[in-house]
Amino acid sequence: MKNKKRKIVVDASVAHAAGDTSLYPTSKQCRETLMAIGEYSAVFCPNLKDEWKRHESAFARAWKVKMIQEGRAIFLIQDQVLDEFKQFIEDSQADIYARGAMDKDAHLVSVALTNDKIIVALDEKVRKLFSKHCLNFKGVKKVLWSNPMIDQDGTVSWLKSGAKREKNFTLESFATRLK
Repeated sequence: MKNKKRKIVVDASVAHAAGDTSLYPTSKQCRETLMAIGEYSAVFCPNLKDEWKRHESAFARAWKVKMIQEGRAIFLIQDQVLDEFKQFIEDSQADIYARGAMDKDAHLVSVALTNDKIIVALDEKVRKLFSKHCLNFKGVKKVLWSNPMIDQDGTVSWLKSGAKREKNFTLESFATRLK
């Protein structure tokens, strides 16, 4: 399958919300997003794999098992740019709280950078922080980040239509919307 080669980093926030039907419509959007990602591959670094184990819903766990069975789940042994990226965050002009929030999710960007530069996550705060403070790190400005709960992102339809590299999904483009 043509799209199988696309590698997407899916944050544990999506895995968690996908099963909690009390969070409707968030749970519905996250389930639909996972189903749309089923056409691609999902990439997990050790940190993300652990987060998924702690937070995944039953729905997300079943989705991940199916992805493993179909050979679409990629489990990395280590993250290749994480230390360098974390140092960049530490050296940034962000305040201590912003650096802490970015440090917590640095693995998402790090894994995306060494794969197809695609992240699906619910956390708007950290997307804003990465857009504001990390665009000068090699490749970050081209990372595509989509939030299933932001109507403007249209995550499910974007995934279903091929997850094309559209500029409006990049962290660089997001940074210009913040100004």
